[in-house]
Amino acid sequence: MEKTVLPSGIRVVTEKIPFSHVVSIGFWINAGSRDEEPSREGITHLLEHMLFKGTNRRTTKEIAKELDALGGYSNAFTTKENLCIYGKVLDKHLPRLIDVFQDILLESRFDPEELDRERQVILQEISTVEDSPEEYIHTLFCEKFWDGHPLGHPICGYRSSVLSMTREDLLSFKDSIIHPEQLVITAAGNVEHEHLISLLEPAFGNLKPNGRCRTKRSCPQRKVFREAIFKKLEQVHICLGTTGVSMKDPTRFMFYVFNMIIGNSMSSRLFQEVREKRGLAYSIYSFLNIYEDTGMFGIYAAVEPSKAEELLRVVINEIDKVREEGISESELARAKDCFIGSLYLNMDGTDAFMNRLAKNEIVHGRDVPTEEIEAQISAISLEDMKQWLKSLPTIKDYSALLLGPVKNKDADRLFRLLG
Repeated sequence: MEKTVLPSGIRVVTEKIPFSHVVSIGFWINAGSRDEEPSREGITHLLEHMLFKGTNRRTTKEIAKELDALGGYSNAFTTKENLCIYGKVLDKHLPRLIDVFQDILLESRFDPEELDRERQVILQEISTVEDSPEEYIHTLFCEKFWDGHPLGHPICGYRSSVLSMTREDLLSFKDSIIHPEQLVITAAGNVEHEHLISLLEPAFGNLKPNGRCRTKRSCPQRKVFREAIFKKLEQVHICLGTTGVSMKDPTRFMFYVFNMIIGNSMSSRLFQEVREKRGLAYSIYSFLNIYEDTGMFGIYAAVEPSKAEELLRVVINEIDKVREEGISESELARAKDCFIGSLYLNMDGTDAFMNRLAKNEIVHGRDVPTEEIEAQISAISLEDMKQWLKSLPTIKDYSALLLGPVKNKDADRLFRLLG
């Protein structure tokens, strides 16, 4: 791994992968949907879309044709905390890809007609989420869990905010987040570090550091709630959640192991009890949403309305058991092996290396070797886990959201199970 900080403040991090013929590169902006102001929800995501809609040198169609002609692929995404433009091409095409990326980052026009069209695309994207009960309940749960905080807002924003944003809003927001101190460029594959620096310098070398950073983030306070939303569906979709762990929390590795044991694997307690032994649900899993300064642990299931109570009793029982009785030596060993295996399997490819470089630089400010993570997971003892599990929230501290054909009286009965 090699790292250079350009005079402008842009950080460039690379990983040379022997025998590779391709390069994955990402331009990461350290700002996301949680950094948006009220009534501007979804502006980061809208900005992401508009970056590909024409520059002073290229039309929208020319950008698409030129990227396709490289024979690889390119795309962009917005998360709660980052905006990223990325691509993967043969090593010989890296200069052309960089030329397109620097053009759309620095010279996008934000044509009003393109903006009107793209607004409609995003409205369809919002509708697509609402048409998927599993996606929709996660979106709603986050919004209610972090009520009033931008971390809870959907990345796509709301119809009203998307329709209200103007070209001037986009230009102002872009100016507030896309500047040197916020930009990290990572590349992995058949790439020479100094050669990449030479490719970046013509466009990015002349930028001046301005000492600006996005507004400092505030840590949200979670809200405990119990709510049911009636919708004509075949199943009741259930989401439970409580406080999780941040990216920098020293106990995060124990949370990873716990998540694997309780519901994030086929051998997990919830999957075995709910699906394999009782046949209550096809879909049942636990999850971790992890951010810079906070996190959420949750459980999701979809079940026939008549079986919702039995499913909840099983989930509550397993949460209580793991807190009070701990876990077995075999469970711990299996979870460790599963996590470490996933860790290395997820590093198979230049994209994965590129992503890892960026996340380590943005979150930790340094390279975090995979071997270091493996060592920390391996060092967790059974006694460590037993003591830590006792500190987990009880089921009374869990928020709950139901989505589907459930009446108020039935919802109240189910919520009483949570205490």
